[in-house]
Amino acid sequence: MLAKPFIKIFEILLKFITGITQAIVQMAKGMTDMLNSIYKKALSAILRSAFGVMLVYFFVDGLNIFFAIFLDLADSIDC
Repeated sequence: MLAKPFIKIFEILLKFITGITQAIVQMAKGMTDMLNSIYKKALSAILRSAFGVMLVYFFVDGLNIFFAIFLDLADSIDC
């Protein structure tokens, strides 16, 4: 007889904790989506700027140098 009230209290507590947990998860998802959007906008703005163009140019130039060295080494290996 004494266990039944404790079960009811436990069920109410469980529903309360589940509701709070769901609210926290929804907030975290919303914040993640917002930060992802801000990150994409910031990255897009940086890559469209003169600084971003310069970075892309240096990256492509570095890849060209890397592949030139790699192909030169590949040509020097006798198979």
